[in-house]
Amino acid sequence: MLAYCPLDLPKLEVDEDLVRLFVDEYNPGHHDGIWRTLPLVGRVEKQEDFLNAVKFEEAWERRYDYEGNVFYNELARQALQPIFDHLQLLPMLVTHAQILNATRNVPKHHDMKHKKGAFINNLPRDSYEPGGWKIQLNKTNEQSFFVCKDWESDPNYIQMPKDTNTFVINEKSFPHGSDYVEDKCIVSIFGIVRKDEADALIKRSEEKYKNYAIWY
Repeated sequence: MLAYCPLDLPKLEVDEDLVRLFVDEYNPGHHDGIWRTLPLVGRVEKQEDFLNAVKFEEAWERRYDYEGNVFYNELARQALQPIFDHLQLLPMLVTHAQILNATRNVPKHHDMKHKKGAFINNLPRDSYEPGGWKIQLNKTNEQSFFVCKDWESDPNYIQMPKDTNTFVINEKSFPHGSDYVEDKCIVSIFGIVRKDEADALIKRSEEKYKNYAIWY
């Protein structure tokens, strides 16, 4: 089963200094206290909700809903339009996206709700896997992001090819995490996947990047 694969999409080039400036200026915080964030897309009710950690967390919980409006953070969009353009290349209706900047090591986890240390798999039964779509914004060769076969396994650090910085991981089956790298920013993306398009992209990507992909 596929755990990680770079995606055969153009490399996204961004102004890293501008990204960090916006994260510094408009970070609403995060309930886990691990990340600084910049909300980009979500099922919010108004633009002010992008600056409210609780409201944006509620939007994250609705990331697989088929109903409800999806809004773009217009403040971020004005300055970081290339990121929003890149989201349109993904085989999905993007319902939730944010830039994550870790402040310390990120332990093994699933991108699911959790309570008292236990993860709650409340994802829809028909949710598409691999379902964790991400973009690494920093130009770095330092390996830090990892996936694991299970909770007891050692981490497998992902490698990124030079011609793309978009990748996907399996959310349900395999934990993932990251070592701390100062100023590293990743866009974390969820949405309603168009299955046929996603299947074709992932098949093409597995073939092209078979020396980078990780299967368990």
